[in-house]
Amino acid sequence: MARSTLTTMIQRIQALADEVMGLPPEERDYFLDLIDPQAEQAKRKVKRKAKGKSARAASLADAIKSSPKPREPICATCGNVEDYVDHSEPSPSYHPFAKSPTAQSAGA
Repeated sequence: MARSTLTTMIQRIQALADEVMGLPPEERDYFLDLIDPQAEQAKRKVKRKAKGKSARAASLADAIKSSPKPREPICATCGNVEDYVDHSEPSPSYHPFAKSPTAQSAGA
């Protein structure tokens, strides 16, 4: 094939590509789907649904359920125990200790 013929073909292909890229998005997508239908199939991946809890999640849930409940009162503001650093004056995040409503009702 002569060099001039190859150059002409490349120019025609480039002109065609420019014309396709100049189409409105809906028409361009339709045209590209006609040329390469596999691209559309790649978009249709079906997600698998999880079947219940994984063994790790189930064991973690059991461990949380069986863990001992804290006996010390917890602060309603920050969720920490009474002797936590933020409950004393020099702390930049100081706030007075406030018992959580559940601790108050339990009499702790």
